[in-house]
Amino acid sequence: MHSGAGKKRRRRYGGLPNTEGYPRRVSPGGIFRGEVGNREWHILRLRALRRWQQVTPGMGDLIKAARNGEWGPLLRAAALTPGKHWAENSRCSGQDPELFTPLSDGPREDPDEVRHFQGITLNRPLNFCASCPLAVAARCLVESLRLDDEYGIRAGLLASERSALRGAWKRRIDAEAVSAVLRGVPTVLNEAEREEVISRFASDPILNATRVAWGLGIPRKYLWQLVREHNQSSQSTPSAAA
Repeated sequence: MHSGAGKKRRRRYGGLPNTEGYPRRVSPGGIFRGEVGNREWHILRLRALRRWQQVTPGMGDLIKAARNGEWGPLLRAAALTPGKHWAENSRCSGQDPELFTPLSDGPREDPDEVRHFQGITLNRPLNFCASCPLAVAARCLVESLRLDDEYGIRAGLLASERSALRGAWKRRIDAEAVSAVLRGVPTVLNEAEREEVISRFASDPILNATRVAWGLGIPRKYLWQLVREHNQSSQSTPSAAA
């Protein structure tokens, strides 16, 4: 009798331990383990558990907005933790960095497969992320995007879960950041924003070369070289299209 009850329990729960932070009574769409392959069942279960994903409360909405191209909410939240020493307020401060760098995770991996492979070993680092203040978590994600951080857990997201965000970040153009550089304020830019600065400087003779070079953090001579390359590229594009 006890043996039969045990089999029934394992069938219902998939034979998995009650991983910390996850409710035990979770079924992936009502599918029992015997109805699909073992590996597929675990992946389905991980997807069903995503609503309990360990991120700071409120971060889910900021991430969703960013994925839809609305970066304002995330950037405004990150701005609430200014300064160079923002990471000192993070819950992971002082922890072993290797804890937040799963070996099976990477920018080209499938996040569901990574979570399946790592299992409960992800609980500790993700619980640190979940307990971080919202502003600190937002700053953590923004800094990882600015630095094009390919590996490691950031703000509760695996490296494989940040790949699409990293691509979108590289394509975005922050008008305020571009204007700041044109005024001579040193600002971190992505590739698209840098190209926008060069394009606007090349087409506006009123802009001061010294200020723009200072804002970009490059010598004036190199700035003019970039302008020449931009003009040559602009002139060759129409003929190539024709």
